[in-house]
Amino acid sequence: MDIAFCARDITAVNKKITNIIYKGTSSGGEIVIQATGPIKYSSQLLSNPLRIAVDINDVVLSLQKEPDIKNDLVKSIRVSQYSLKPDIVRVVVELNKPLAVRIASRINLDEVKLKLNYTNEDMATPDVTPIPAVRSQEHVTQPSTQKMLGIQFERKDDIRKILITTTGPVSYEWHRLKSPDSRIYIDFTDAVLIEKKLSVPVEDDIVSDIRVAQNRLSPNVVRIVFKLSKPLKVTFLKSQSVANQLIIEIGKEKENESVMAKIGTGFIGYLSTGKIIVIDPGHGGGDYGAINPQTGLAEKEVTLDVSLRLQELLIQDGWNVILTHSTDRDVTSSDSSDSEELWARANIANQGQASFFISIHCDACSNENVRGSTTFYCKDVDKPFAMALHKSLISNLKTADRGTKSATFYVLKHTTMPAALIEIAFISNSEDAKLLSAPDFRQKVARAIFEGLYEYIGGPVIIGGK
Repeated sequence: MDIAFCARDITAVNKKITNIIYKGTSSGGEIVIQATGPIKYSSQLLSNPLRIAVDINDVVLSLQKEPDIKNDLVKSIRVSQYSLKPDIVRVVVELNKPLAVRIASRINLDEVKLKLNYTNEDMATPDVTPIPAVRSQEHVTQPSTQKMLGIQFERKDDIRKILITTTGPVSYEWHRLKSPDSRIYIDFTDAVLIEKKLSVPVEDDIVSDIRVAQNRLSPNVVRIVFKLSKPLKVTFLKSQSVANQLIIEIGKEKENESVMAKIGTGFIGYLSTGKIIVIDPGHGGGDYGAINPQTGLAEKEVTLDVSLRLQELLIQDGWNVILTHSTDRDVTSSDSSDSEELWARANIANQGQASFFISIHCDACSNENVRGSTTFYCKDVDKPFAMALHKSLISNLKTADRGTKSATFYVLKHTTMPAALIEIAFISNSEDAKLLSAPDFRQKVARAIFEGLYEYIGGPVIIGGK
């Protein structure tokens, strides 16, 4: 009997990695991995030696030529068919020195771009997603979770309302599905149901099938779903008379499905008292922000912890505090574009009718000797607010003073209240990174921002000592 051994024709069904090129940029460099079709990837940051590993799934290696890339940023690039069944190509980039590294969001799905040595200017553009790194949760305070108190349906004439009440402030994201489904679902983050599921009885010719369920745990997400018999106008309103209540109003006007909004975000919380502030922890979820390659400290860990500490100080002083996110997650969803994510953060502040908006970040630079604090504003009218915050930061933290500067960051440009973006210190600098890792320093940062707010609005700081 003859036995024939046949190699699997891996090129017949799989996409190919055909080219890896390097482009120099004004702020560093860019490595582009090109394929013959849309690709999916995962990545990790490794140390000793410092390198980035990118695994590309369901592809085979078919390079036109081996990459020969060496410069002051990149020590070497190695490419291999990491495995078959599943087919994975691994690209390993070894760096010459600690750099801030991000993988750019892909407008062209047939390629992956690694940006090296990005600057603040790069960070202002909504087109970057960073490489994950190992990080510690040790000092991150866990936020409280709110409960769903009730869901009611009301109808008066041709106006229908769904009233949703919680025990405290929560953010939400809504999605409207295409016809003929005509369903709308709303996800409330950091919220739990007392019961696993509940339904709301509705006898109506337009609204039907209102269902509520605990969609996820850790993070806690409650999902409410209802169905419309026709595409009518739907408006999401924060109650002006009941605290922590969302009003979903279904009008009588039909909406053109071709221009109808399909997704949106919002916030429900305290009644307006004139002391409403939105704190935006930079990055979060799939967006790690800048990373210190030597320690693995991620920007999103620092910004969330500082924001939660600042929230606690402000609440003690009677402020209504809205966080764009109070857990380690994306504000929208993990598959949203960066422009959608930034829009959602600004929208939470605008819809929440906030008096102030503060976005908290850490800076990074290819020159690891650069360190210090910077505060940004966009509109000239916001400059005094940014200057007051910055003055308090430098006075309290004793960090290097990099000044108050103008920049067109999206969240500053598109918010309607006094807004500032704070770069606490340089996570790429070893001394600054050591400070950013320390709980005592993070508390000082929160306290400095708190005092800077009062520096701007005037009046006493009534919370106890530093």
